[in-house]
Amino acid sequence: MKTTINANELEFEPTAHGAGLKKVLIQSFDTSTKLTQLALGKLKPGESISPHSHNSMEEIFYFLKGEGIYIIDQENISVTPSMVVRIPAGVQHSLTAIGITELEFIYLGIATG
Repeated sequence: MKTTINANELEFEPTAHGAGLKKVLIQSFDTSTKLTQLALGKLKPGESISPHSHNSMEEIFYFLKGEGIYIIDQENISVTPSMVVRIPAGVQHSLTAIGITELEFIYLGIATG
């Protein structure tokens, strides 16, 4: 079981959504909880994660820098640093980075089933 992680030692990798990059800090097999993943994510300005949903996972995002538009169940939400956004399981959502700097965030998935 991991008890410490140095994110600077991890490499960014592509996300499963075909846009953006992530550093996976903790995976489901690192813990006995319902956590599916804890990661640092980033999108370049203009980059988007297409609409999708997770039927058995809730997601929570904490935005670190940049600006973005989160569309959650057809509602547009402007995101900026220090905002927290929760996506309930089964709800369609997409994220687009806007502005001139990368959109960076920490996110986690929690299994609901």
